[in-house]
Amino acid sequence: MLLPTMTNKELVKEVLSDTDIIYSSSTVYRLADTYYQERLRNKISKTDLYVKFYEIKSNSKNRWIIMMERNTLHGKYQYARDVALMPYTIYYTDKGLRILYRTRRNDVAVMNAHLYERYRERMKLDIPNLLDVVKHYVEHNYSILYYLFPEVDGRRKFYGTVKEGYVMGEFIEDDKLFIQKTFICKEGSTLKATAYEKECLANVMEELKQIDKIKDPLRYNEMMMIRKALLSPEGI
Repeated sequence: MLLPTMTNKELVKEVLSDTDIIYSSSTVYRLADTYYQERLRNKISKTDLYVKFYEIKSNSKNRWIIMMERNTLHGKYQYARDVALMPYTIYYTDKGLRILYRTRRNDVAVMNAHLYERYRERMKLDIPNLLDVVKHYVEHNYSILYYLFPEVDGRRKFYGTVKEGYVMGEFIEDDKLFIQKTFICKEGSTLKATAYEKECLANVMEELKQIDKIKDPLRYNEMMMIRKALLSPEGI
């Protein structure tokens, strides 16, 4: 069971273990069949993503939420196996809500309540319950592409691109842990930047100095877009 007293390595080990068991369990097949029957009953189009969330408890007594939708790699939805799933686990520390999930790199991503609060504020979402904000975020932004900055003083920051914006945070390589600290929407924000976001901007500005925009135009343009998003109308 996930506990606030666990070290990062212990958290990562438990999340990876739970995820492996979930993907190989009969529970996933049962939920996929439930999802299939719901689509049939509600006459959902074969091209509709149709997002649904299901809650389970792992053998380690951790609370997991599994998002299911049509797997776009399979084309039209026809069979129960034509489903994509995104499991994430919820637990609480003395600082509040934490969400963890396994990344495609087989690392673990962790997000605290602050990220979802900033997401709700910046996207102007009228969703009072933070757990519902998490679902909204996962539905729209569960796929993330990471870019790691060079290590500085033993720390390695990153930015990640998601559908609705950018995630900034820190990667702890020894622990295989991506700590996603804040969300920036692509259109920028009228919210005053936090001290951490100001630090992120400094990293972006330094990175821009190092990039050859002729040889690497894609990365240069990406960094310029992040710079624009970080520079809110109120200034940083």
